[in-house]
Amino acid sequence: MHWVLYAVIAIFLWGVCGITMKLGTNRISAQSMVIWVTVGFLVMVPAMLRFSALSGLT
Repeated sequence: MHWVLYAVIAIFLWGVCGITMKLGTNRISAQSMVIWVTVGFLVMVPAMLRFSALSGLT
């Protein structure tokens, strides 16, 4: 795929994450939101490493 498509997808998902965080802070504290977002990203790290070009470096 062309790199621009990957960039557009990343920007879109970044926006979705931002909107979700903004709406979520209406119900929980900002500190709790940061913890949950960090946990969510850490859960995704193995999949990102497995399917990326960086998987051969580990």
